[in-house]
Amino acid sequence: MRDHGRIGRIAAIGAIVACGLAGVAVATTSFLQVGPSDRVTANLRHLDPYGRLTKVGNFPGGSALTPDGRFYWTVSAGYGANGVRIVDVHTGKVVQDIRLPGASGGVAIDGVNHIAYVSGEPNPDIDEYKAAEGAPGTGGDVVHVLSYSPDTGHATEQGAIPVPPPATAPPVDEFPPDVPPDHKSWPERLAVSPDGSTLLVALGLADAAAVVNTQTKQVKYLSTGSHPFGAAILPGGKTGLISNRGGSGPSTVSVVDLEAASKVKDITVGPHLSHPEEITLDPTRPRAYVPMANADMIGVIDTDKLQLAKDLDVTVPQGAGSAPLSTSVTPDGSRLLVAQSAADELSVYKIDGGVPPTLVGRIPTADYPSRSPRRPHVRQAMGTARAPCSGPRRRALASARTQGHRSPASTSTSRPR
Repeated sequence: MRDHGRIGRIAAIGAIVACGLAGVAVATTSFLQVGPSDRVTANLRHLDPYGRLTKVGNFPGGSALTPDGRFYWTVSAGYGANGVRIVDVHTGKVVQDIRLPGASGGVAIDGVNHIAYVSGEPNPDIDEYKAAEGAPGTGGDVVHVLSYSPDTGHATEQGAIPVPPPATAPPVDEFPPDVPPDHKSWPERLAVSPDGSTLLVALGLADAAAVVNTQTKQVKYLSTGSHPFGAAILPGGKTGLISNRGGSGPSTVSVVDLEAASKVKDITVGPHLSHPEEITLDPTRPRAYVPMANADMIGVIDTDKLQLAKDLDVTVPQGAGSAPLSTSVTPDGSRLLVAQSAADELSVYKIDGGVPPTLVGRIPTADYPSRSPRRPHVRQAMGTARAPCSGPRRRALASARTQGHRSPASTSTSRPR
């Protein structure tokens, strides 16, 4: 009897364990999976973006909204086919896909003359991603010029403006180094003057900026700081700003006299290697905002005095950092939007007297928002549509994220409530 009792107890325990395992199996099926279907990134962040998503190209690292707010230009600048995808803001649909040899993400739109300027990189060395033979700018170091229709949003290529490296450009940072040394301009962000007559281009690998007469295509160069990136032209059309990502000292923004094509001064905006990004001008007051990705703060520049007014801390307490990449100001000047790439959100600050001290809300986005819009009814989130993965595939995606590569991503648009 004792043996039968022991067997009965063992059977009962086995049944309980089996039921428990069955319950675990059932529960396992409800777990979220890494990939676009469950919106879980490779670093296990579960995303719930606000608004409507529109699929655009790979690694849309730059964008611009037409001044009338109708069409949104996104620049595909990752490992794959590069170019521009134009989105109808009202419908959320891509109205045109324009292939380019290569792109860094820089785009500026002249709303007066309906011209767009896109920074151009060379054709890649992978045949399937190359632009067609005879396409303008296949050698890189150019600014592509495209005219567009304000009614349909469709654009037509008009050629490219060469911006070759100036004589002062340092050798390209490569290891092992090229022999003989290679020199490149590598145009990054750019800005166009209010009347469309002048283009200011940050040349990331030349430690310089180009001032371009858009009518004659004449190019003048000036030295900036190390690895310039962001660009802006103040409302009067006479003064420009260039942010500098590198250098051995504090992070700076260079002030440019556009007529003389010369640097006036450098404004210190943050500590060493804080990585200043794009520059946004306030439409209602003399202020410029410069996000610093490695410092989790925004440099606020007084554009009348051409000096730093304040550094705004935009740290997100949860996580390792927020890494702000872009800002924008609503047309009425009441809100500053900050694209927090590491926090997957747009942080919204109330602007008071030109300095935004008050966080009023956070808008969840897709993965890695790298661009903040200029209009309140367009909220973009740059993200990656990844397939479910694990093991080596997941590690490869993590490596790609570190190197700046992206698979097809999306833009999020929403209307104010």
